[in-house]
Amino acid sequence: DRVRKEMDSQEQVHYIATLIDANGATKELELDAESGAQLYKTMKIIESNPLLERVYRKIVMGFLDQVLGKPTIE
Repeated sequence: DRVRKEMDSQEQVHYIATLIDANGATKELELDAESGAQLYKTMKIIESNPLLERVYRKIVMGFLDQVLGKPTIE
């Protein structure tokens, strides 16, 4: 759902994705530097454009829920 950029005490950048399933359960996942940077930039573009964000929320996330199936809580 969101990707944030953090810097640690050694000034290394880390990208953390917050994933939310259809039931509202969240999970944080640290991304590798290259994929994280690209996804971070992409999400910033989506967030800056209300139409893109609406398409992402309604179509893309709905499609992912269908493809991945109904989530189960462990």
